[in-house]
Amino acid sequence: MKLLLLCCLLGAFSACVKTGLEDFEDKKENPEEKTDDADDNTNDEGDGDYLYSVAQFMALDITGMKVGVVGYIVGDCTKNIKNAEWEKPFSYDTAILLADEPGETDYHKVISIQLKTGEMRELFSLHRNPELFGKKAFFYGSRKKYLGIPGMKDDIEGYELVDESEDGS
Repeated sequence: MKLLLLCCLLGAFSACVKTGLEDFEDKKENPEEKTDDADDNTNDEGDGDYLYSVAQFMALDITGMKVGVVGYIVGDCTKNIKNAEWEKPFSYDTAILLADEPGETDYHKVISIQLKTGEMRELFSLHRNPELFGKKAFFYGSRKKYLGIPGMKDDIEGYELVDESEDGS
């Protein structure tokens, strides 16, 4: 009985490992080849194996599936996309906005990322870290509607800033 309990505990802890960008390094070329056909809206590609750009993340029918997305931090927001802030000084700690281009201000071209935990707020809040404006970041979680636009909330399992000198961009 004790052995069974120990196995269950080990399984639970090993399932809580944060996913990082390095888990996607070998796979990030594949979605680039497939996304010219964004009208396809099939669920085939939303299996959590690919690293998506913001445009890919928005275009594919991957709601509820765990995927990785990389984009530039272009603003912050709270409650609704209409409250988005696109320039300093930033006021909100609850969400950031990601885009494929560092200066994007069109809310039709951004996704929202909830900063639910204290750790995420410390790392990514533009209110606390205005120097992150225009920096690249990676997030892993489920695509959901957040702030009235596509985004990630509640179950973000991995996140990190992307060192652009290493990612080839």
